[in-house]
Amino acid sequence: MRKRVASGLVSMAMAITAHAATTTTSDVPTARGTIRIAHYRPDVPLANLYVMSGGFGVLRLQSDGSGTDENFVFSPLIRNRQSLLDAGYSLVMIDAPSDMLAAGIPFAHRTTAAHSAELLEVIRFVQQRDNLPAWVMGFSAGGPSVGNLAIEAPASTPFGVILLSPNTGVDPHLLSLNLGAINRPVLLLTHTLDSCTGTSPSNGPVVMSRLTGSGGRRHVAATGGSFGSRGGGCDSTGYHGYGGNDTLLMAELVDFMRHNAGFVQAPNYQGLWWRSPAQLENGWGVNVTVQGSILFATWFTYDSDGSGMWIVMSRGDRVSEGVYSGDLFRTTGPRFDLTPWAGTVAVTPVGRATFTFTDSNNGTFAYTLNGITQSKPITKQQFDELPACIVGVPHTATPNYQALWWSSPANSESGWGVNIAHQGNIVFATWFTYDASGRGQWLVMSRGDRTGPGVYTGELFRTRGSAFNLDPWVGTVTVTPVGSGTFTFSDPENGTFRYTLDGVTQTKPITRQVYSGPVTVCR
Repeated sequence: MRKRVASGLVSMAMAITAHAATTTTSDVPTARGTIRIAHYRPDVPLANLYVMSGGFGVLRLQSDGSGTDENFVFSPLIRNRQSLLDAGYSLVMIDAPSDMLAAGIPFAHRTTAAHSAELLEVIRFVQQRDNLPAWVMGFSAGGPSVGNLAIEAPASTPFGVILLSPNTGVDPHLLSLNLGAINRPVLLLTHTLDSCTGTSPSNGPVVMSRLTGSGGRRHVAATGGSFGSRGGGCDSTGYHGYGGNDTLLMAELVDFMRHNAGFVQAPNYQGLWWRSPAQLENGWGVNVTVQGSILFATWFTYDSDGSGMWIVMSRGDRVSEGVYSGDLFRTTGPRFDLTPWAGTVAVTPVGRATFTFTDSNNGTFAYTLNGITQSKPITKQQFDELPACIVGVPHTATPNYQALWWSSPANSESGWGVNIAHQGNIVFATWFTYDASGRGQWLVMSRGDRTGPGVYTGELFRTRGSAFNLDPWVGTVTVTPVGSGTFTFSDPENGTFRYTLDGVTQTKPITRQVYSGPVTVCR
């Protein structure tokens, strides 16, 4: 099947494979021709792993996703492809560019800006389908291409680096690069007996010693095992490509990608934030939801009399990268237990705020509220492992419920809601609603433990604290138990909120609030 697209000619062939995965081959247009890729994709991928192969980089990919060159046939990534798919990772095998294939020119050694630019085109092409954390692997002589790409690519294109059995003995190009300029996570995988690393098995540590830039660093040197020599080239021992230590290879690869996902994706700010450094002003916070270019923030703090008050920025528009600004409002409405809850809510403008984020976990909250102007450094509140939040991806088989929730069906009780921060097996819920006088009040479930599939239960508390504008904010907060709550999720988008508050027991159907697109999904 061939079709014309604006950026050039793309040919595709698809075949359904076993284990709920698809294989797609594509000819990606670049400035110098095309690059063929084979994309092996599980139904719900967690990340994309792009592979630059060794030798001359030639795979000779076919329309069904197979390859006829020995770089494909003997590739440890192809050999372990199903393990990657089962772990939730897409595999993207990158063939040699069409112009170099036609001319018979080796490309894996190329460290030119033009070659880096066409590799970025491949990444952009795949990321348009799956906006996921990206990892780029250089296997053997593919290492210099990936190393140079990691140096030259703009920070606005985030990805991590994996170097598998870099061929530093026969091919010195990798060691000639300024590896200290790589400010991305790097996983280095070598074998102590690999003949392709030169006469000394210390080349792995040499490469590692030069990776001095920011980002996570890990070197795992395998010993023992042997997949058997292919013969020819530098591979005289059979230890090149990790020596057949496939279990170790997959374990280290998946573990590193999983635990460094937050560093290799576009920043996302969805979650629960508080004053930085953590614990400095324990007792107030801001819940942030991001959908498209709009940020919805709910600020939980205290009025001049010490009672809890919540302020909402229902539309914070993105004014530049990482900067969102919008009006602040305070609302009054029907008491929480009114049945039916007729949402007669009054909204009053009370100020304006700007969020300026430096990365996914740090930023500044500047505001003017009731004529008082202040600025606070903020950071994400972490009580377990932080999830990776990504725009425009599907939920996994084990959903994360971190989001802004309201009554179901949508808009049926507009004016109250629940912010949920979900980390590990714990949810932290902040419920913003109204007391008997119609004044806004907020309750917190600071620890909702998982008691079953999709079920989280914990105590509800009401707090009092120092007025929001106290400087320094000494955080004299009193916490009073007022009831309990249980969230039962029937699927990633819907559930129920059952609570007992001040002796009143009710159950509300809830759904994720969607106000723009694409939405953010946390994993």
